[in-house]
Amino acid sequence: MTTRPTAASMQPAPETNAAVKRFAVFAAAAGLSTWAIDMAATQVGLPSMQNALGISVTASQWILNVTLMILAGFVTVGGALGDRLGRLRIFRLGLLLIMGGAAVTFAGGIMNQFAFLMMIGRAIEGIGAACMIPASTALCSMCSHRWNAAPHRDA
Repeated sequence: MTTRPTAASMQPAPETNAAVKRFAVFAAAAGLSTWAIDMAATQVGLPSMQNALGISVTASQWILNVTLMILAGFVTVGGALGDRLGRLRIFRLGLLLIMGGAAVTFAGGIMNQFAFLMMIGRAIEGIGAACMIPASTALCSMCSHRWNAAPHRDA
């Protein structure tokens, strides 16, 4: 029979605790920044892509909105998965999905199927963001002083 670890046994050593907290906050901020930069780059570059590749106005609106629609629909699912499977694991999954969605978008540009594959890639990025955003805020809250006293599920 195994015993359940306590919150005290799961804490890092006191001398490394501050460094671990700083790294966790930095990693969460860097992860959110990748998604924000991707969203901004798409919004800035889409008008020139629309003219150069002959994308319709309707398709360009879908390209911009599909990520936010998927994100809004799945952000609670991503938070629940983080609670059940571990926040760090879901955070990493979200980052991988965002990178995979970017790769699909890039492949669409190479294969001249840009509008369709960009929508698919942006939908994958939306699922990744829905996993990453709640996990990153949970990882940051794990670094607060109030969290250290409460039992938790380790990432």
